[in-house]
Amino acid sequence: MGTRAFKAGDLETAHSLLAEAASASHDPRVLVNLGLVLQGKGEIDEAARTLSKALSLEPKKVEFARPFHALARRFVVRHPETLNRAGLKAALDFDTLDLQPMVELALSHIYAQPDLSEARTRAKQGDACKTASDLLDKRPAKILSDELFLKALRTGKNTDPDLERLLVSFRYYLLLSMPPERFEEDRDLYALFLALIAQCIQNEHVWPRSEAETEALQTLSVDREELLSGDTEQARRLGLQLLYQPIEESDLSDVTIDEIARIRPRALAGMLSDYCCERVEEKRLSETIPRYGEITDKISLTVAGQYEKSPYPRWTSLHVARPGGLRHFLSHLIGEDKLTFMDAPFDVLIAGCGTGQQAALSASGYGGMAQLMAIDISLPSLAYAKRMCGKYRIENVEFAQADIQNAAHLKKQFDIVECIGVLHHMASPFAGWQTLLDQLKPGGLMYIGLYSAISRANIAALRADPVNPKPGCSDDDARAYRTQLMSRDEHEPGSELRGSDDFYSLSEFRDLVLHESEQQMTLEQIETFLNENGLVFRGFTLDPHRSEDFAKRYPDDALPGSLSNWSDFEQDETGLFDGMYLFWCEKKT
Repeated sequence: MGTRAFKAGDLETAHSLLAEAASASHDPRVLVNLGLVLQGKGEIDEAARTLSKALSLEPKKVEFARPFHALARRFVVRHPETLNRAGLKAALDFDTLDLQPMVELALSHIYAQPDLSEARTRAKQGDACKTASDLLDKRPAKILSDELFLKALRTGKNTDPDLERLLVSFRYYLLLSMPPERFEEDRDLYALFLALIAQCIQNEHVWPRSEAETEALQTLSVDREELLSGDTEQARRLGLQLLYQPIEESDLSDVTIDEIARIRPRALAGMLSDYCCERVEEKRLSETIPRYGEITDKISLTVAGQYEKSPYPRWTSLHVARPGGLRHFLSHLIGEDKLTFMDAPFDVLIAGCGTGQQAALSASGYGGMAQLMAIDISLPSLAYAKRMCGKYRIENVEFAQADIQNAAHLKKQFDIVECIGVLHHMASPFAGWQTLLDQLKPGGLMYIGLYSAISRANIAALRADPVNPKPGCSDDDARAYRTQLMSRDEHEPGSELRGSDDFYSLSEFRDLVLHESEQQMTLEQIETFLNENGLVFRGFTLDPHRSEDFAKRYPDDALPGSLSNWSDFEQDETGLFDGMYLFWCEKKT
């Protein structure tokens, strides 16, 4: 009865009945439905507690993890310390869901505990080194050996600046002050050591380093022969190097998979083996990717250089969409009658696919009838994309190296063209858009993402920051600038970037603040292009609550709404589009 009331939209009745059922039952299905009702009522913390408990009862089943993950992606849980710990831990096992929001929720749960909460506060107040030594001296504090904490550090990147300060100090202490024998004697310490290495791989060694650390690293050598004979002291030295730099820059830069297997302890060898196997596979795959046309444009070559050095983003999990889910979504924007082409095989172009996350999401969301062509200018990014699609058994995507300006070399027209976060990095964004439009069939659909001049005004202003090291700077200079922004007072320019997930890995920080080429757009410019090129605006992809706010403000302008009204709305709500306009449009027949 409660479930029927929920489906009928009667949330109060559903809440009453499902709460009664949950009190008399340990059926996780009842708890999931109750959690969804609470979410619908806006009781987010209670919903999160209920969904985490449901997952704790069935920790291996993705159907009980999916609602909890979906809530973590959309909402802020204000009291994460009250969540079910077993449910949180189980939630980190599902790499067919987006794990990063769950990592952030798990870390919030952990660092709300009294010991770590006090340590974070001390670190924020400038006492990070003393705090780290207090927690690590003799034996690590119990909270630091907590498996949920270690698992979260291994699974995704930390995005809390106060916790980062503490983790950076742990790294400092391990390198400069920790007696070597502790690494062998203290299993809890070594588990934390390995989790910190994994975290640094996740964030691409974005953390700052002091002069003392730099000097210590210069004298920290690894004897290859002894390491590969199983010497644990050499493994400790290698591990310390890996806290500061990728294995490609360490004393084991040319190591083979077979050699890694000889390293002891096996836990370190296993971590390194997984990483190196991925790089070897990407190198092999890069040799299988075809190329269409020569990349000759100066800006394209410069941007390609950035992404060849720093493929972005280095995603490690995927919220796999239900087949047909994108069609269901589009039917609300465009109407089912315009989507009948999806009943037969149809073609999709992902223009500027990067490391393939968008291509993988679209391939799963469109389903088996879709055949995708994903192009990008960066060969390392394409190799990463192809490896990850293989991991998730996504077989309806073909990857190729091509500049958007050479899209005509594909000699094919597409039913759908997606181009997200790419055109604004071109020398002439609207010329690039025009090229893609030529590859779209009459009546076809386009999904476009362009930077908003209003919501990225802060990023544009940072270009003139006196200490900005400028695009193309060294990694050390990028880290130093990020440290400057991290330490700025709340109202100083750039301080707000600490709230962006992109601030917490090196390639994403470059993409956010130090991109080689960036232009921002206005809705007026976009509207002009649509009108001049026979494109019909079909709607933004936004949080539903923002669309509801628009409808209340402009009751006579039915959704998707006019771009002129959306422009007015954005003037008052400067963060409305979170940096980028994401919208669908249709090519007139």
